[in-house]
Amino acid sequence: MLVLIKLNAQMKRSSTKLAEQLEKRNARDTKIKQLRDALEEAVTEEDITAVEEQITAVEEEYSGIDEQVQQLESEVEDLKGKIEELESKEPETGSDPAAPAEEEERSINMSHSKRGAFYKLPAETRAKILKRDDVKSFVVRTREIIKNQTRGITGAELAVPTVLLDIVREHVWEASKLIDKVRSMTIGGNARQPVTGSIPEAIWTDALGAFNEDQIDLRAIDMDSYLVSAFVPVPNSIIEDTDEAFLGMILDFLAGGIGRATDKAILYGLGNGMPLGIVTRLAQSARPSDWSSNAPEWADLRSTNIKKLDILSKSGAEFFADLGMALAAAENNGSNAAPFWCMNRKTKMELRTKALAFDASAALRSGIDNTLPFDDGEIVELDFIPDHEIVGGYGINYLLAERQGVSLGSSEHVRFIQRQTVFAGFARYDGAPVFGNSFVVVNYGNAEPTTVTTFAGDATNTDRVSLTALTVGTAQLSPAFNKDTLNYSVEVTAAKAKVTATAQRSEAVVEIKNGSTAVTNGSEVTFAEGNNVLTFKVTNGNAVARTYSVTVKYTKV
Repeated sequence: MLVLIKLNAQMKRSSTKLAEQLEKRNARDTKIKQLRDALEEAVTEEDITAVEEQITAVEEEYSGIDEQVQQLESEVEDLKGKIEELESKEPETGSDPAAPAEEEERSINMSHSKRGAFYKLPAETRAKILKRDDVKSFVVRTREIIKNQTRGITGAELAVPTVLLDIVREHVWEASKLIDKVRSMTIGGNARQPVTGSIPEAIWTDALGAFNEDQIDLRAIDMDSYLVSAFVPVPNSIIEDTDEAFLGMILDFLAGGIGRATDKAILYGLGNGMPLGIVTRLAQSARPSDWSSNAPEWADLRSTNIKKLDILSKSGAEFFADLGMALAAAENNGSNAAPFWCMNRKTKMELRTKALAFDASAALRSGIDNTLPFDDGEIVELDFIPDHEIVGGYGINYLLAERQGVSLGSSEHVRFIQRQTVFAGFARYDGAPVFGNSFVVVNYGNAEPTTVTTFAGDATNTDRVSLTALTVGTAQLSPAFNKDTLNYSVEVTAAKAKVTATAQRSEAVVEIKNGSTAVTNGSEVTFAEGNNVLTFKVTNGNAVARTYSVTVKYTKV
């Protein structure tokens, strides 16, 4: 069954690529036809030569397109054959005596559109999945959560059955615009993923000569596990749907938010509680303390791969020449994969307009291929990227690790008026650019590129921003310290005391102040007579900050 799911996913990707290549071939044929018509109208030798040169240029631009179409057509036909063969081997599902009439009636009354990876499976396969005990249990328990939400359920979490994980993964891939642009892998625990640098050139020698050893730069990048949760309100009315419609919608909701959140993390992730984003890596001013000695060598890329251009007023060839040179800062590091370029829709349309001013045929090609006029890399629309800004490079050199397992949880906060239950889909990812110089961020509107963006605050996991100890000299805090108690008082008779704060998480940052004066953790603080307020602000990635305070009453003896 898993083989069938994977073949269907591969079939979709190959069919999409084939459609893209067919559009390119049609565009080529249209251009050549127009040029040949122009050739018949040409009179002078000069005009004839000019048109023939353009025909040659178009043929060179689209060289290999026929072979690619032929290869993809063969690939699609081969996949169709394999899928049909597997489907023919699927067991009959009509042997269940209680099923036929009931299932037929249910299929007629489905109230939700069929979309997503679940409905791409053959009907027989979907029926077989729905008859599994673990899937039945998952559907029943999910329905129970919705029914019981009027009383509020806390701590309810369902592990998505293993048989559904590939389907969920396919849903996530459909919702995400970047997961299929980077190198992704699935791992079971913390992992060190081997990666290579530039592929070395092979060495020619005599047929019987000794082998030369290629100097392969083998490195490793550490992958951890970070949780991404997407909260989605589900209409309570779907509880009355068929099992098939109910499960399809839950899986769709489960994966949709995760896919969108992952896109944002691939570009701007903080690397703390989430993957390290491309732009975040480019903006690093110093080698991080947790940079693995086995990882590729760290380099400061701020001046080379973060570009501010003042070219908004330019157009045509002048504009694209400057933009192209800036984007060329992204190095492929030996990869032959195409790059991708992320931008919002306004930026994309602005570039199309400038391409039209540059060359009508370039604008046509850009429109058909969803590419820049001078590059084959695909344009990816993401609404959270600022205007006039482009982020991209060679996604093959970004590693995204997906932890095995996905779960579904319910919220204790019920949306009574809207008659909705809030579900949360959980998945675990880590990721980082393997080679930072494979990426670039460019702002062509004469503004500094945005290197920090806002993520939804994590207010639930307070351990990320908690202290385990807080001391003011040897004085006793009142009340006694507890990590979930934020306000304290203490009385001292000495004008100075050593102040220390210990965070529960090693990656958390503690900012200490005496009034408005910054204090170094572990240093002595001088108090004024009377009340002094010490604050301890704990931050950690996208976690909502916590601030502890201690009112120190100093009485001079």
